Amino acid sequence: MTVSPVSSGQSERGALHEILRDIVVCPYCVKEDLEFFPVAGTGGEEAILYCSVCNRWYPVRNCILCILPDHLRPESDGAWIERRKAALPSHIRDRLQNETGKRHGGGDAVTREKRKEMSVRDEQAREYEKLKKAHRIEIELAAIHREIGSMKDRVVFDIGCGVGKFVKRYAPVYNWLVGIDFSYESLLLLKRDIEKRKPDNIVLMQADACFLPVRDNVADLVISSQVFQHLPGDRQRNDFLDGIYRITKENGSIAMTVYNHSYEIRRAIANGTSPEIRAKEGLHSNGKIFYHCFDHDELTALLEPQFQLNALYGLINQIPKVSYKMEGSRFYLVFDRILQRIPLSKKFGLLLMASFKKKHEGTNRLESPS
Repeated sequence: MTVSPVSSGQSERGALHEILRDIVVCPYCVKEDLEFFPVAGTGGEEAILYCSVCNRWYPVRNCILCILPDHLRPESDGAWIERRKAALPSHIRDRLQNETGKRHGGGDAVTREKRKEMSVRDEQAREYEKLKKAHRIEIELAAIHREIGSMKDRVVFDIGCGVGKFVKRYAPVYNWLVGIDFSYESLLLLKRDIEKRKPDNIVLMQADACFLPVRDNVADLVISSQVFQHLPGDRQRNDFLDGIYRITKENGSIAMTVYNHSYEIRRAIANGTSPEIRAKEGLHSNGKIFYHCFDHDELTALLEPQFQLNALYGLINQIPKVSYKMEGSRFYLVFDRILQRIPLSKKFGLLLMASFKKKHEGTNRLESPS
């Protein structure tokens, strides 16, 4: 699949149509196109996406493609479609009559964890960037960009884009940048922010990182910043990695950061000095967001069945009696960059950076023997 290049002066709605044709599919039918029905009177901001195979529909709100799996969709979807059914041909309206409202809910443990996190991410969206230290964001963004490179004709997927720290910085560098997150409020804030810059190559999608509504082999580059650590359980992590493998082109590049079970984290856990991370795995944000801290051997073992690891090192290194005094200074950025080049960073980095490519014949984890 070749993704069409962005045309000069192309509108946001034009970009949406291009991405639908070239990239987006029904996540349940994978290879099936979604039909696009704009809602009259919304200036192209709203539309209905419809899959003729499984009879599912998905809303487009504020030019954000909302393609969540059934168990994560909000109950308000039923009222939303009722008010907009006139946009659909009569034969599709009749099919939807008995479907609306049937496919929402779901109450297993993983679903409950994800719903809690979605709620927290929505609540924190406006304050997210204030909660993070600017120099730490800078170190992480620079490392991600360094690993995937800059080529104008590339299609980049940012899985777990949140309020868009990477999207806003690097969108001008690439042909298309697709931002995916399951927090609608985060995406809406990002959309309003980038509107000021009038981008013509950014598409935003509300979706589950473990159930991507994306065609096979379309991504030149995939990035994921601090998402993998929040996936509750092996099945979710495997689904996430299977999805990345499926959508990435042969020889496509992937860069991913995760919490590191570092010296500093171990020390803080032992001393009880970290209010957010009190064990290698647990819940933070008042018990609402699952997390898992990986060590480098553990992460390597997860990636090796499907991917060729190019680099694995630590970011935001915390070396006792050294880093603490200089963190936040300009010199610390240089110091951390030097440490990233040596094995010691795997012990002292707060984050692990993994850079990898998919193997020609990787193993699908869900089909492999247990």
